[in-house]
Amino acid sequence: MKQDSPGEGAQSAREPASPRLYRKIAARLMDGVREGLYPVGGRMPAERELAVLMGVSRPVIREALCGAACKIDPLSGVIGV
Repeated sequence: MKQDSPGEGAQSAREPASPRLYRKIAARLMDGVREGLYPVGGRMPAERELAVLMGVSRPVIREALCGAACKIDPLSGVIGV
């Protein structure tokens, strides 16, 4: 039985890793903020509603919201702080 050498296997070092699902969802949420779908200072839809809308589980939504929240200044609404 042949063993894979380092760098070989399911994903080699040359192949870029695909973004984690929560990061993709966080990017979609950030786009929604930029486009005014989710106004700064307004309430986001409930996790359950976002999960249904985006076709993912609530834990993925929760992690995406935490990631997105770290990139928004709560006082000014500036993205990317």
